[in-house]
Amino acid sequence: MLVLDDLDWSFASSTAPDIVARVSSMTPDVAGEPQVRKVWELLLQTDPRWGDFEEHDGWGIARKLTSTDTRRPLERVVVRPSATAIVGAAAKQARERLPRFGSTR
Repeated sequence: MLVLDDLDWSFASSTAPDIVARVSSMTPDVAGEPQVRKVWELLLQTDPRWGDFEEHDGWGIARKLTSTDTRRPLERVVVRPSATAIVGAAAKQARERLPRFGSTR
């Protein structure tokens, strides 16, 4: 198994002081490029030795395949939302659908 954290991290999105100081010397395309996602997409997903790709809450998870495994097509990368996103969406729906008790409107 290989786990990559912060798939969409970039130099431009970083708040670390040592990185923020370096961003000004980078071109906007380099500073804004999600470096870890490039490794995820260009190296891992194109290598036939890796499969069972899954994205979960900004993490990329892949499994090294055995000689007897069948690799799923790349268009079937599983993307799972974070628990925070699921709870937030449910709360939003509840607020929109449930009448407010005690409301004078």
